Amino acid sequence: MDAGNLLVLSIIVVLVPYFRRMFFYNQESHKEPRPTGDRLPVFDFLRGVAIMAVVIIHVAWVYILSNPDRSDIFLFFVNNVSRFAISIFFIVSGALLQIGDLSLKSLAKFYRTKLIRVFLPYILVVSFLSFYFQDSFSEFAYNLLTGNSLPPFYFIIILLQFYIIFPFLSKFRTNKYLLPISFVISWVSFLVPALLSLGGVPFFGQYLFFFAYGLTHRNQLIAESAKKGIDKKKIKLCSVLVLLYLLICLLDPGYYYNTQLIYGTAVFVILFEIYKKYYSGLIAKLFVLFGSLSLWIFLLHFPITEMFTIKIPALVGEFYPAFYISAILSLVFSLAVAFVASRLFSFIKKYLMSYTLDYNKSINE
Repeated sequence: MDAGNLLVLSIIVVLVPYFRRMFFYNQESHKEPRPTGDRLPVFDFLRGVAIMAVVIIHVAWVYILSNPDRSDIFLFFVNNVSRFAISIFFIVSGALLQIGDLSLKSLAKFYRTKLIRVFLPYILVVSFLSFYFQDSFSEFAYNLLTGNSLPPFYFIIILLQFYIIFPFLSKFRTNKYLLPISFVISWVSFLVPALLSLGGVPFFGQYLFFFAYGLTHRNQLIAESAKKGIDKKKIKLCSVLVLLYLLICLLDPGYYYNTQLIYGTAVFVILFEIYKKYYSGLIAKLFVLFGSLSLWIFLLHFPITEMFTIKIPALVGEFYPAFYISAILSLVFSLAVAFVASRLFSFIKKYLMSYTLDYNKSINE
């Protein structure tokens, strides 16, 4: 299912010159990456759409597991439509990462910042889960390193791997072979089960193309984010790829996964263009709000989603109303809990950052 869909779309992209340029042509015309300056709302918008899709995927997933005898094309289709989510997260990560140079001082600052902003929240959540389930220290350490505490946490482990290799990959930001090679690596990693994880640790291979796409389109994306006009041709042609993906999903129904190299990238391009026209709308601002809290929603949504998708069907009875109510409540409560968690963590982060600054000053004196 997954492989057939991906193969068809990959062949189209390789054969059509416009798609080939879009997917494989390195857009970085400058050796130095363009600085982002202030936080760019378009990337929060993209993350907001992606995190809402992640929540919906897990609502459908719990429903499927709860009804193993039910072959529901609706749930499969909802899952498959939402499988652009991880693609967008990795593309945005690749586009936004920046490092001054490869000196030890710059590397230390880069990794320290990522540790505090991204991995400290992850460590805190895994620690709480291990305490709640009374895990031993060895179980805690294993879950921390493999992302096994909850199903979505593999993403954090792969993100860590991308952060580790980013200084190396950034050297090839302008290399014309980076995207084609990354695409091949992702394809091979997707096809070879042994490469999905190494020693129980999720491996970044199948997602490398997304990260490289963001890395090689950074300057273009940041420059275009300030423009208000949209590229209608780009939207129309990417929509063709999206519609082909959805058509194949209907003709060959089943449970698809996250390595949607063509579909995920095409949805990213469409959403990026759409935001430039509708950025001031209420719906766009709602997505931006979700995106600004996407890390905490990602870390905390799964138990919330699981609770509602188990309890709501028993209360409502009818399948479709129960599904919609479960999805809405999962999104609303995940947002609320994430907001509280982010405010609490901001105090911790502020203290750690001030401590780090004081420590650096004491070294330099």
